[in-house]
Amino acid sequence: MAVRKFDDIKIEKEKKNIKVKLTKEEKKIKKEEKKQKKLELKEIRKANKDVLASTKDLLGFVDVDDDDSIIMKNGYLDIFQIDSKDIYSLTDVETTMNIYNFIAFLRSYPFDIKLITMNFPVNTLKQQEFIKKKIKECDNKKYYYESLPDCKEVKISYPVILGKFDPLLISYADKEWILNGKNKTLIWKATGQIEGVILFSKVLKGAWHYNLKGNKIIFEINEISPFTNGEKSKLEKKLVKLGK
Repeated sequence: MAVRKFDDIKIEKEKKNIKVKLTKEEKKIKKEEKKQKKLELKEIRKANKDVLASTKDLLGFVDVDDDDSIIMKNGYLDIFQIDSKDIYSLTDVETTMNIYNFIAFLRSYPFDIKLITMNFPVNTLKQQEFIKKKIKECDNKKYYYESLPDCKEVKISYPVILGKFDPLLISYADKEWILNGKNKTLIWKATGQIEGVILFSKVLKGAWHYNLKGNKIIFEINEISPFTNGEKSKLEKKLVKLGK
């Protein structure tokens, strides 16, 4: 076995911290950074004095890091805003895709999560002004009734197909002429949704909605009172026209 002399082994000496000469601008920036840190620490100390010690013990928040993540006593907390969706207007395919996406998220994210729903007041003044403007501009008015005291007689071609949240169903306090106690629950859902309706001669005949499947539109009708063959034929023609 070869023996190496200690003298043959080179031992590197520890490199001393080499001082780098800074320019005047760099020194100024560094000085400002130190000053800013001091001010931040001063503000934190001042804020800490205003908070009771018992409150600090109860709250789990400690600080906020540079990435805007909230530092907790036992980890980190991130808050995200999720855009809401109208689940009642989605097609079956879109609903299924959203469910699968949420399942994939739950499987891939192992940490604790909490979903918080919040209600905020909505200002619809712009929409109201727009509707008033459109009403003033309208020169071919039609009414649900065949005759009104202040207008000429207008013949309505039945069936009348009204969409979700139609003004006829939400703008009038008295709806008994179209919705009796039994029918009301079929149109006014417990979730706040108002179904579209089909009228024949001012009589409520059914509720309807549609689903999109590829390039096809499928109308689903919930029959409230039986359609005659003639009414079915008229309804079919109108729905075909509506689908185009």
